[in-house]
Amino acid sequence: MPVQTTYALRIDRAYAGLLDQLNPHETLTRTAEAGDISFGLAVVQGTDPGQGKLATATAGVFRGITILRHWGTNDINKVLTYKENRDMDLVRSGIIFVKTEDACVAGDPVFFRHTAGGGGTILGSLRTDADTATADQISGAAFLEAGIAGAIVPIRLTWA
Repeated sequence: MPVQTTYALRIDRAYAGLLDQLNPHETLTRTAEAGDISFGLAVVQGTDPGQGKLATATAGVFRGITILRHWGTNDINKVLTYKENRDMDLVRSGIIFVKTEDACVAGDPVFFRHTAGGGGTILGSLRTDADTATADQISGAAFLEAGIAGAIVPIRLTWA
């Protein structure tokens, strides 16, 4: 009898927005403002203190990274998101996996996109530099592993 030696199913190590459960983390909840927000993206302060949104200009007050939740709602493209005007969970300190816009190495600083630029167009996405003034640095955050553009890598957030 033949024995199966290859498998089509591949289990990913992590997904954008997945918390590293082996390390302590601090979370908070905000209401999604100004549209749906995907997992693993940077969120800034919204109009009211209890709201959060994707940055649309520089100098937004960083509040955290959206956490992957299995109860997220599918959008039209079958992508799980936090829906506008619904609660979303953010991590503000600890380790979380994100999809990086550019190649990174361990120790690189973390920047979040606030304006579409040459390096990417997804607001809230994370990268290693300011991409010609279209991304702001997250104070105290660093990439923990190397990865190519588009890779899922862990970052450490430190709340000051």
